[in-house]
Amino acid sequence: MQRAAESGKPWAVGETSMAYYGTPKQVSKFNGNRAYESDLGRMEGLAYECYGLLTSQQKFGANYQSVFNIIWYGVQPLPLGKTDLTKAPSLDEGIFFGQYREGVPGMQPERLGPYVSTLNPGYDPSLPRYRPWPMFNAIHDANLKVQNSPWANHPDLATPAAPVTPANQGRATVTYLAGNGSLLAQELSRAGVRASVFSDDTKAGFLLIDGSSEPAQSLLDELKSAVDKTLAHGGTVWVWNIKPAGVAALSRLLGGEISVEPRVSSSFVVKQSDPLLAGLDNAGLYFSEDDDWQQITYGLAGEFVKGAQVVLEACPADWRQWNYKGEPVKTAALYRSEVENPLARVAIAIRSVNQGRVILCNLDPEIKSTKKSAVVRRLFQNEGVQLGEANAQSEFMDAGGRLVRALVCGSFGVTNVHAAYTGKAPIGEIKDGADLDGRRWTTHNANTSGVFDFKNGLVRGPQENAFAYVAIWIKSPKPLNDLLSEPNLPKLAFTYGSDDGCELWLNGELLATHDRHGPLDLEMFSQNPLLLKLGWNQLVIKVVRESGEWKFAGKFGCSDLNFLSKLQFAEEKPAAW
Repeated sequence: MQRAAESGKPWAVGETSMAYYGTPKQVSKFNGNRAYESDLGRMEGLAYECYGLLTSQQKFGANYQSVFNIIWYGVQPLPLGKTDLTKAPSLDEGIFFGQYREGVPGMQPERLGPYVSTLNPGYDPSLPRYRPWPMFNAIHDANLKVQNSPWANHPDLATPAAPVTPANQGRATVTYLAGNGSLLAQELSRAGVRASVFSDDTKAGFLLIDGSSEPAQSLLDELKSAVDKTLAHGGTVWVWNIKPAGVAALSRLLGGEISVEPRVSSSFVVKQSDPLLAGLDNAGLYFSEDDDWQQITYGLAGEFVKGAQVVLEACPADWRQWNYKGEPVKTAALYRSEVENPLARVAIAIRSVNQGRVILCNLDPEIKSTKKSAVVRRLFQNEGVQLGEANAQSEFMDAGGRLVRALVCGSFGVTNVHAAYTGKAPIGEIKDGADLDGRRWTTHNANTSGVFDFKNGLVRGPQENAFAYVAIWIKSPKPLNDLLSEPNLPKLAFTYGSDDGCELWLNGELLATHDRHGPLDLEMFSQNPLLLKLGWNQLVIKVVRESGEWKFAGKFGCSDLNFLSKLQFAEEKPAAW
């Protein structure tokens, strides 16, 4: 803007701000954890941004000043003709204008459905003309040069986190009953939690209970005895993953009514400060852009919960209805996600019982990512539990971006190597152990130079006039193939070489064919940009050999090294969690 101002020419900013694309993670640079709390919290962050953008344009004398865009993002979608907001719109709701008449010139709208407009020029007398978001007010203040606007200065986000001092200092023991908590303990062990079978002779610090199913009748008395003993000596009963099938038994075990209500959520809001959640915040409990997004299926309710301290709730907004979605639907979809589910949102509640405590934790205990493992580890560390090593994740890309681990399948003989370049991707599942024309996909490591050497035991079958495949699953946190999703998308490149030739596919689409014969050059070819879609992508390379060496090497590079470090790799596309 300074260069534009110094140019002596008229200049303007037509569209700017994160209003049309900013996820809570992106908006949080302006208002921190508040951006994750709700649709309103996100809009408050945008208000700080928009006020700053407009005042900066004014400072440098822009001839035209604007952000994007007041009508669609600065005011709320309106429920035209709808009274019960807790239910999804139906075709008999909305504003009706009468039947269409053939032969009458001009537009003849027949129906406007709820949420299709943010303006109400008299369509629905029960609603205002518009309902402003904070972004609207910030734009108003900036244009009127209101210096003391609440949006003039965003919060100071540099406050350091308070140190965590566990009460038990790593001495707490974790136990479970074999007939109830074995699977729970096994899953938590993936995060390094060491649990042992409960014994009457042991003064356990924690008793784990799996609340997902009803215990066998023969186990109820044993569970009741273990619960009572743990609480009597000041221990903690930690119940995980409570579902409808388990609530009756839990209510009897804990002496108070516990119920659950449907609530699928991928993001959470810290409601009260508690040592259990030390070091965790809304940002750290935001899974909406991850594969393991479904972190809770039921919210906690009932009289027992009403008497407890609620420390964590599911976010009322379903960010998956907003993030990376199309502009025509995302604003209303996010708004509706908040109003159409009024059921319980409690995710973690703590209550003192006898001399001890009960923790009800309805986060899914299944660990499918390093992020989830870190959250579980933090919870137990905060409670003074000494942890072992978490299960390590596979390494598919080294620090320099080289592909060092991938699926390999082959070999397949051909009579004419030039006929091997078919342009057709392999058919069928691509995962470790899957079959392809009598050969199996198998995970292999590259050698220390980052080269996949097929003649060094990677494949079986013909070694000349043959081809083999290399494949990998790649998860992108951004839609690199959608240039309109946000400005300044990272530019990802894949540089590769083969001995002899090769073909390259991304998600089944042929990107390149290199019919050649010759030695390996690590940087002979480049797919730049490599347009990954949001989520999981399948990259497949066919490597053809005529004679001599038979090798392949690939390397990822990016204009944003931070983005490169966020790519995830797998030998099998994870299930749709």
